[in-house]
Amino acid sequence: MGGGLRIGPATTPQVIKDVMLVTAVAFLAQWVLGYAFPARGPDLPAVIHFGALRPSQFGSGMLWQPVTTLLLHGEAWHLAGNMFFLWMFGCPVAEQLGRSRFLALYVGAGIGGGLLNLAISLALPLLGLDVWLFPWATATIGASGAVFAVVTYYCFSWPDRPISLLLVPLTFTARWLLPLEFLLEDRKSTRL
Repeated sequence: MGGGLRIGPATTPQVIKDVMLVTAVAFLAQWVLGYAFPARGPDLPAVIHFGALRPSQFGSGMLWQPVTTLLLHGEAWHLAGNMFFLWMFGCPVAEQLGRSRFLALYVGAGIGGGLLNLAISLALPLLGLDVWLFPWATATIGASGAVFAVVTYYCFSWPDRPISLLLVPLTFTARWLLPLEFLLEDRKSTRL
């Protein structure tokens, strides 16, 4: 076999394709519904108003938001970034875990990340802290928490696997990806 440049995993498991398809269709529906039902609340489309994770709304009965927020994204680049990381690191994880366990990891971590966001958003004001990163009325959308969990699983499963950046001539092992991803995580999630 000859050498050569290969980008990404050799195969893409069906569960990864399914998650990417459902998320892309949800983004398209979000975009279409944003035009059909343009403004509600603080100038947000109705689909964002009801589907984004907002601590104040969750506390008043919108209990579905930790699930629906996984399907919403602020813009195409946000969606593309999450799906790229899911594809790059989720494929080997899905192959190792299988469909059911991978979906449990992905959805469970996404919901757990949302609930953690809610807990922090509630705890900080109760402690008298006004932190701009977790305001009570701010809506959060995206699957970044779920994708971060998949990347974390990858890093712990294959810590010595080399990772080469696409546009920068830099190679490092997976154990160093986790701190880098943690630093970039807030930049990937979208707060409205």
